[in-house]
Amino acid sequence: MQIRIKGIFIALLILSGCGENSDSPDSSKLDIETSTTPPTEQMLANRSMCMNCHQLTVNALGPSIKDISMKHKNTDINKLVATAKAGRGPGELTWGYISKPPSHLPKEEIKQVIEWMLRQ
Repeated sequence: MQIRIKGIFIALLILSGCGENSDSPDSSKLDIETSTTPPTEQMLANRSMCMNCHQLTVNALGPSIKDISMKHKNTDINKLVATAKAGRGPGELTWGYISKPPSHLPKEEIKQVIEWMLRQ
């Protein structure tokens, strides 16, 4: 029961945008839509708030990007895109116990982020 309550609390923090640092130049609040250069995959990951739960080398709320890369290097990219777009509930998780919220990015941008993650 305590783990479930903790997971729900953490999920609420994630959905509320807790952890965003608007002073950071890599903040997900960057207005990259008005930029004349296309955003990098890491900028897309920041904008989509992936980096609120995933760090490059350290497990945080979600697995590290390096662990994701190792586990899913041979997984069909379209399956990974569909999972990121739809999210995962507690009964659907393959890693940990905190739900994965759905991504608001278009599928093409999700694919770019996942390709970047898999190269790490």
